[in-house]
Amino acid sequence: MKMGDKMERTNENMNEVKMAVPLRGAVSVAQLAIDLKEAATVLAVSPQTIMREINRGNLRALKIGRQWRVRVSELDAYLERQERKARIA
Repeated sequence: MKMGDKMERTNENMNEVKMAVPLRGAVSVAQLAIDLKEAATVLAVSPQTIMREINRGNLRALKIGRQWRVRVSELDAYLERQERKARIA
């Protein structure tokens, strides 16, 4: 799969997450935190890759109890950074 195709699929996954999440009260989609498995699905990678990016400091996440959560807004920012890197390379 070409890099452009993967980015397009990832963007489609991100849009699906945003559309599927009902807004409740003052919580926006950008504030929504999803688990590692959901984040991996959005980015079309494995949960281990998500954890590796968190450990490297490339992806910001929250640890709530024993579970890691990633804000949807952080996934957007991560994607933008990756797209910029791909354009430079």
